Amino acid sequence: MLMVKDDKNIYTAKSSVVNHLLKEHFNRQQKQHFTSEKNNVLALLEDKKYKDSLEQGFKSDYQSILLDKNGNIKIDSPFKHKISHHVNVNYNPSIVNDPAYEQLNSFLSHLAPNQTKQLKAMLGLIPLQGTDIMKEIRTFFILKGVSGAGKSTLAQLLKGIFDDETQSESNIISSAQNVNKALLDEHYVDLNDTKKGKIMLWFDDFQSNSKTNIITANAGTVINGAITGVTQTGAAKYEKEHAVKLPSLIVIATNSMPQITQEGTAARMFVIDSPSILRDRSIKAKGKTISISDFVNNSKVKEALFYLIMQEASKILKMNEKQRANLFDRNHSAATNLSRLSDSFLTFLEKNEIAAPYDFIGMQTIKLFEVYKQQCDSYNVSYRSFTNQLEMLGLHLKRKNFGGKTYQKVICANSTQLTSAKMKIMRDDFEVYPDCVEKWDSFKQEFIGRLKTWHHGFSELKEKYDKNKDISMFKSFDFSERG
Repeated sequence: MLMVKDDKNIYTAKSSVVNHLLKEHFNRQQKQHFTSEKNNVLALLEDKKYKDSLEQGFKSDYQSILLDKNGNIKIDSPFKHKISHHVNVNYNPSIVNDPAYEQLNSFLSHLAPNQTKQLKAMLGLIPLQGTDIMKEIRTFFILKGVSGAGKSTLAQLLKGIFDDETQSESNIISSAQNVNKALLDEHYVDLNDTKKGKIMLWFDDFQSNSKTNIITANAGTVINGAITGVTQTGAAKYEKEHAVKLPSLIVIATNSMPQITQEGTAARMFVIDSPSILRDRSIKAKGKTISISDFVNNSKVKEALFYLIMQEASKILKMNEKQRANLFDRNHSAATNLSRLSDSFLTFLEKNEIAAPYDFIGMQTIKLFEVYKQQCDSYNVSYRSFTNQLEMLGLHLKRKNFGGKTYQKVICANSTQLTSAKMKIMRDDFEVYPDCVEKWDSFKQEFIGRLKTWHHGFSELKEKYDKNKDISMFKSFDFSERG
């Protein structure tokens, strides 16, 4: 791929910049000659005497900022080094004395109160793209939090550091927010090429497709390859397929856990939990609270964030392999509670003859959790972890008005019609409502609404609603793989 220097003296392969340069410097005869000889361009580019290596680092208008192999940060003249990435701030160690640095740390502590160290380390991986450390860590990140936790605020700050204002594409945000499309559609894969300036893939406000929150097995394969440096196939409009290298740092910011159908992909997932809403009083410095708008618009905050990113990258480079492995150990992940819950949860399903996600539809989550706790009292599992587990099955927890009463966090399918139909069947045939997960009938002296009865109506509704294969509510659980 042909690369040229843009107006900021930064190397780029973007066709608009390359074509502009050709038009500017070629006369008519040269353009004709170039067109006639274009078949030889690849041979020329592969000739060693024309090759030009790019150094790992960043360049501002006044600095070249580089990391050596020992993790030392070096500042030099911006004209002495060939670097492919531009930043809008300088590397300034004295920023630690500015209130903006304290504000930034307050914000990051709010965003991940129990995993601030891991959140900072994740940011420190940005300058390490293309290094063997990314292959060693073999991890992608889920930044999971309540709506308004500040996930998009962090993305906005990163864009302020690494995005070029003259370009429409972001160097941080994925070209498509639909994860499966971004990783499988050759057009979007091409747009996410590292040669086009991408230094990470941030999926803000996670989307997979319109029906479910599943990251498909094929997309999982691409994630597994990208985080270890495997090239993918991309094709820009009207161009042939070609090898594309995606950024190895992938962050999926989401309000609910995505379903990951490939076990190998799930094993590489590290979850950072953001449990609280970001408010003006959430960010503090020198004992004072800072408004969110002042925080985001403060250029010093971006400078502080870039300094922190470089410092974290330096720390990671200076770690040994064992220390790096411990940094993103699953024991430090918000997914740990889910993995601890997994075995007991499967036992619970099997014992109660719960055969598919369909069986949960219409139940009130808190009532189901009470039954689970009664049966599995040896497991110290939080209600939040329990709801996360349900969401990973592709279920949705919503407030539901039904039978003249409002129920909080009823387990629903993405299809509201399927949910309503299931709830009506349970009401009409068993007099069971969302809060009646287990209900004792004193007249008949027996339980009605036991968990296993919630499979009632499966065949009828499967025939009616299973037209779209993306709906996995009717897919049976596989208990055979459990040891």
